[in-house]
Order: sequence, then structure tokens, then C-alpha cells
Amino acid sequence: LNLRGKAVDQLIQVRLMAKEAERMGLSVSDDEVRRSIAQSEGFQRNGGFDRDAYLRVLKMNKLTPGQYEQAQ
Repeated sequence: LNLRGKAVDQLIQVRLMAKEAERMGLSVSDDEVRRSIAQSEGFQRNGGFDRDAYLRVLKMNKLTPGQYEQAQ
């Protein structure tokens, strides 16, 4: 399945897009990041954002909320 290769390719693509956005002066507001996270299906329970699910998923992936939000 070449999952490792696909993961590396995806990371490279994300990094290149971030560099290009930076070069173009594009940015995202904190509110846009919050809305995006709140709408993510992985953090939804009963049709709304579930903070406990959010923190649990981040913990399983060894990320702090700050690290995850910065990456977004």
C-alpha cells in the first residue's frame, strides 16, 4: 500500500503549500481556525463540537491543542 511513502508525500505537499501561502502573504485568523476545528467530523458528538473528544484525539496523537491549532 506504500502508506509511508504516501504520508511523506502528503507532508511535503502540505509544507510546500504553507511556504507558498507565506510567500503570498496569506494568513488565517484565529476565529477561522476555531471554526474549522469545531466543524471537523472527528470532534463532533450529537451534532456539535465535543471538547472532550477533541482533547482525547489530540492526546492519542501526542499533540497539545496549541500544536494542533498551529498546524491548522
